[in-house]
Amino acid sequence: MFIDGTQYAAVAKNFANGLGTIWAPYLSQNWYQNLHAMGSNIFLENPPLVVAIQGLFFKILGDSLYTERIYGLLAALTAIFLVANIWKLINRRNEEIQKLSWLPVLFWLSMPIMFRSYQMNLQENTMVIFVLSSVYFILKGLEKSRRSYLHIILGGVFILLSTLCKGPTGLFPLVTVGAYWLSGGKIKFPKVLLLTLILLLVPVLLFLLILLNDNALESFTFYYARVMDRINNIPVVDSHLHIIFLLFLELLPAIVLSSVIYITQRKKFNFWIRPEETRYMIFFLLMGLAGSIPLTFTLVQRGFYLGPSLPFYALTFALFVSIYVVDALKQFSRKTQFFNLFRSLSIALLIGGLLYTGFQVGKAGRDEEMLHDTYLFGEIIEKGTRVHLVESQEEHWSFELYLTRYCEISLGAPMEDSKYIIRSFKDAIPDEEQFELIPIETKAYQLYQPKD
Repeated sequence: MFIDGTQYAAVAKNFANGLGTIWAPYLSQNWYQNLHAMGSNIFLENPPLVVAIQGLFFKILGDSLYTERIYGLLAALTAIFLVANIWKLINRRNEEIQKLSWLPVLFWLSMPIMFRSYQMNLQENTMVIFVLSSVYFILKGLEKSRRSYLHIILGGVFILLSTLCKGPTGLFPLVTVGAYWLSGGKIKFPKVLLLTLILLLVPVLLFLLILLNDNALESFTFYYARVMDRINNIPVVDSHLHIIFLLFLELLPAIVLSSVIYITQRKKFNFWIRPEETRYMIFFLLMGLAGSIPLTFTLVQRGFYLGPSLPFYALTFALFVSIYVVDALKQFSRKTQFFNLFRSLSIALLIGGLLYTGFQVGKAGRDEEMLHDTYLFGEIIEKGTRVHLVESQEEHWSFELYLTRYCEISLGAPMEDSKYIIRSFKDAIPDEEQFELIPIETKAYQLYQPKD
């Protein structure tokens, strides 16, 4: 599993087991952050909502490595459900296109980071649920109904939940009403301002209520100081435009697929004479850009940060080719054996892909040797023990996280106070006059104990 995902799973498991609180999540005895006044064991790399939600899964399902797999699978299914329902909402006037709710899902699945993010147990997987929920309810609020303002308020609540997953990047649904207006939606500008103001006030007021709790205030004060320190002092890339290149790579399969469909079918229809689909295509493109372009403002950029914006690009591409797909499907009778076979295979591939993604979370993969030794050490070393590691923990951070996640073992104990000593095959051997090797079949590390 990706190192960040292992951290999140370990913290969520600790939360479920009563270690740490929602405002002061606990990782391990060895975790420290130099600016942190709340204690050396607190983990505040992100706001705490994802840890709390995943912690509930650990509370219900236990400490098994399947817990985060099940969580990832359910998160993926929920996001797919929301993408399909947004599609059905905007295409209610065209029943043929409305039935293509699988099409934006297909385009989304074509983006490489989609599968990998769920395999890696990333916090963006939860954030995208709240982002999509927010946009769905805002679009509902733009309809003329007695509940329109209630839907707008719900959209604001989900914006808050999005920010409680990953911080300020979760705010981009605030532009939804403005993007709807810019794309030609039937709404007057004064109402755009009013609804956007409501969308802004709801999360701001709710967040201020949260900050009335002293522990929450201290937690978020440190978190935002940590964010600014990373932005100013710990760059990840050299160019602000690097994320645009990563975005292009993610969208490349969808660009190729939609281009092939358009080029082969363009003589049959002129897409641009369909104003409804065109308007929503522009709207979703603007939403995708709103979730992607702000990432260029810093040099702290990673491909999976794009995750919450990608469903909107998928909706854009799906709308672009929707009329051509409808026509192609008409060429096949639903009673023909070929169509039934095609439909069955498509459903099977979708379900199979989701199951594969869900059950890859936490799989050993490239760290198989580390995990093998982790489980062996966990059978010998008592839970809650802090042991000494020869050489720096920074060189073996992934290994320490595995020990923390699966065995509740921490590194960092002084050699003279440690009941056990761990060394990798590459590090120096402890003094054999003081320590003896525990004879177990390890692959990357060895376990020692003091001689009696």
